[in-house]
Amino acid sequence: MKKLLLLAAIVLASCDKLHEEHLENIGVRVVALEASVLDFNTYIEKMKVIVNTIQENGYITRITDNVDGTYTLQMSTGQQIKLKNGADGKAGKDGKDGTADKLDISVSKFSDGDWYWTLNGDWLLDGFGNKMRVSPYDGKDGKDGKDGKDDINLSLPVPITRINSYSGDWEISTDGGSSWANTGVRADGRNGSNDVFVSFVLSEDGTKVTITLLDGRTFVIPVLNSTLGG
Repeated sequence: MKKLLLLAAIVLASCDKLHEEHLENIGVRVVALEASVLDFNTYIEKMKVIVNTIQENGYITRITDNVDGTYTLQMSTGQQIKLKNGADGKAGKDGKDGTADKLDISVSKFSDGDWYWTLNGDWLLDGFGNKMRVSPYDGKDGKDGKDGKDDINLSLPVPITRINSYSGDWEISTDGGSSWANTGVRADGRNGSNDVFVSFVLSEDGTKVTITLLDGRTFVIPVLNSTLGG
């Protein structure tokens, strides 16, 4: 009987240890996924700032060297973003067409000259089936010298993401979080990394900054003052 009790105690102890390790692994994964969501939504906000600056023919007014190894780029629009510098950063490989193994939210310029959000290579559509423009537009001067009509919505919605706690899939909202749609992409804790921004490089003459994304695309923004601020 004593041997049986001892054996049972050993089995129970082993089960408790395995259960504890299982819960710990789940906890680590949840933390990683939560970090991915934060990183991805931060990336989206950074993309909007970059496009806003380009769309408004803006420029960088100041580059600040931060103690954590990042740099803050202050834009003429009043917005700013924080990036890591990587003069020797390598562009990532092209993604596979038609696959949904990784969430890819980006921007692309349409034939009308405006920038719109994309999801896995396709135009990201709002609840009414319209492409989601990244930046509002200012009405141009009309032929009679009067200003054109400004964008009706100067506060355009920005796509935001989350991970469905039941399905484990990435979901996206185009209306500020009121409704969510499944992207069909499984979250693995790696999507949404800030490494989407491979590098930003200040030109030798200090007149422009080139921001490179993981897919190899680049955005060039003029610099008003190339002196790094402390």
